[in-house]
Amino acid sequence: MKKIIYVFLVVILLPLLLFLIYLKVDVNAKIKKNNLINETYKYLEKYYYKNLDTNSLLTNLLSGLNNKYVGYLESGNKKYNHEYRLGFYFHYDYERFVFTVDFVIKNSEAYKKGIKPNDMIIEIDNNKIIDIGPYKAVKLLDSKEIVELTIIRKELDTPRKIILNKKYNTIPTAVFTKFNFNEENIGYIKINYFEQGNTVKEVSNILQEITLKKVKYLIIDLRYNLGGDFDEGLKVLSYFTDKKILGKIIYKNQSKIIYRESIPFFNNLNNIKKIILVNKFTVSTAEFFTQFFKENKLATVVGEKTYGKSELIGYFNLENGGTVFFPIGYFVSEKGKNISKTGIYPDIYVDDPNFGIFLDSKNLENDTVIKKALDFIFEYEKNKQYF
Repeated sequence: MKKIIYVFLVVILLPLLLFLIYLKVDVNAKIKKNNLINETYKYLEKYYYKNLDTNSLLTNLLSGLNNKYVGYLESGNKKYNHEYRLGFYFHYDYERFVFTVDFVIKNSEAYKKGIKPNDMIIEIDNNKIIDIGPYKAVKLLDSKEIVELTIIRKELDTPRKIILNKKYNTIPTAVFTKFNFNEENIGYIKINYFEQGNTVKEVSNILQEITLKKVKYLIIDLRYNLGGDFDEGLKVLSYFTDKKILGKIIYKNQSKIIYRESIPFFNNLNNIKKIILVNKFTVSTAEFFTQFFKENKLATVVGEKTYGKSELIGYFNLENGGTVFFPIGYFVSEKGKNISKTGIYPDIYVDDPNFGIFLDSKNLENDTVIKKALDFIFEYEKNKQYF
């Protein structure tokens, strides 16, 4: 009997006791980590000589993760496609405390008013960005239909004020035109971004039009496409393929297969030679789209190396109305390739010197990257037996 009790204590109770001790240590360690943050906050709140700005504290706390896809949005400051409303893309320069223009959308209101890449925005409606900070500055840009910007430029002697009216910058998510090259019908689709509920409808109408116009070659332009809604991108991609599995999403503790959306497949597109145009501003959903075409040899990719972002962003709403955003996972291609930080290398490399998005069909042949695509088509027609 004593032997049985001894075995019971050694075999069952001892491991259980050790596990409980480990569990307690692990829980205490987590509590200690949380207490460090709580303790710091309480001391700051009690002794800091200024009024404690919780929004700034949270912003800087998250910046400590050193991940550009982690951040905090104050109450009422949600993420919009404000670049398309304004007519240009920009980033915050932490050294100069200004918004620096990355590129300007061609034929937009900003383009017509003379805003150029590398312009530095120092004020919004006479509010200095250095005083109000980047988050409040973006909120100010989003909240008004008409905004006054003060910009500086190297060749300008004095700051220049520009008034922008956002209503003139309503940009479709996708546009289409057809032109003739060497007696061949060339279709051109520009997908500006993937917007939930809109892009799939616009692309569907375009693909039906392509069927009627007997297009032989199709150029899909994804330059300056910063992504947008991932599910919308999957729906658009499903128009071009009948494959059931498109890729996979990797989460922290699990993975999920990305299946083709249950929408019509335009099988007539199989007979059309496709070319995808990309550059360093082709990002996220647009990259998943491109990688699928490249891996499955559905298109020839022409342009620059893409940005390299596979992270999918999640949101957490706080009691104060603010939102914390952070990566919840990342996508990989059907063959398991993760393009994060590496991007996608095109089949045919060509520098893209043009800043802007082509919103009309004029002079497409003068675009450097499109000219390269047309040269490829010409060579293909001349030597198609070798392709």
